[in-house]
Amino acid sequence: MISDIIVNEDDHFVICGMVVFQDMTGLTMSHMAQMNPVITKKHVAYFQEAHPSRSKQIHFFNIPSFFDTLLGIIKPLIKEKFQQRIYAHNTSRVEDMYKYIPKSILPMEYGGEAGPIQELIDYWKNKVESYADWFKDDSQYIANESKRVGKAKIANNFFGIEGSFRKLDID
Repeated sequence: MISDIIVNEDDHFVICGMVVFQDMTGLTMSHMAQMNPVITKKHVAYFQEAHPSRSKQIHFFNIPSFFDTLLGIIKPLIKEKFQQRIYAHNTSRVEDMYKYIPKSILPMEYGGEAGPIQELIDYWKNKVESYADWFKDDSQYIANESKRVGKAKIANNFFGIEGSFRKLDID
């Protein structure tokens, strides 16, 4: 929703792209167990194919020990160009981030100058709530795949067969 708001308000976002900073403090294997292959593939496809802005860089900060292994499993699903934009930092030294992300846009908790995280949370919460009618109106618009030139981009074509094969009998 925040990306939709930024796309709506700031043309530079679409042109220049975004840098994602994700602090992984507290991430456990039980969190990751909730990301099944279908959900993971959909997330990857969304960010590579459907997101209205390109991701210039994605930084995972304070990664747990198992995250490198998990990233190794996910990377084959990701295009090579997109793989080169992913950075995993297994350090708590926020200073390492400053060569990628300017201090002026990081929250105070990361040594930045953009104010405390709670102020940013409150700002975006109010902003998203102010767009409630816009989101309700926007939800009525969908793509008419019958008018698409070439192969329709529907879930079954894009992601293959979804579901469970637990009852599949093979002789």
